[in-house]
Amino acid sequence: MQLTGKKCYFCNKNISFQIDGEGCHFCDIAFHKKCLDGSKICPSCHRSFFEIIEDEVYNLSKTEKIVLQNKAGNSIVIGILMFIIAGGLTAASFFSANERGGSFIVFHGAILVGLLYFLRGLKTWLKCRDLNTTIPKSQFIE
Repeated sequence: MQLTGKKCYFCNKNISFQIDGEGCHFCDIAFHKKCLDGSKICPSCHRSFFEIIEDEVYNLSKTEKIVLQNKAGNSIVIGILMFIIAGGLTAASFFSANERGGSFIVFHGAILVGLLYFLRGLKTWLKCRDLNTTIPKSQFIE
């Protein structure tokens, strides 16, 4: 949220520097941190500044969307590699165990994590492939 240049809700003076201000993403008002006196609750809507809303949408610049798309692509590749490697190790263990008549190891965790990385990356990539769309903050891959 851009705070510089906005008027403080309490003192009605302009906020000169981003670092000096705090803002509410819900009701879009700004305050000086010193005017808030350490409070982390918005005096207007009484919500926490740290509360996350799943459907809150931020418009990203074209460059930010491309970076997000690249991160999503990396997540897809990592997921595919994890899935293939874990599946290959499971198959090797299975065939080795069949030859010896013993039990085999299934790499459940690695397979599931690989699948989750792939699906999470794919979901984000599909949401941001059209650079004119908006991306929900909850979809950011960090």
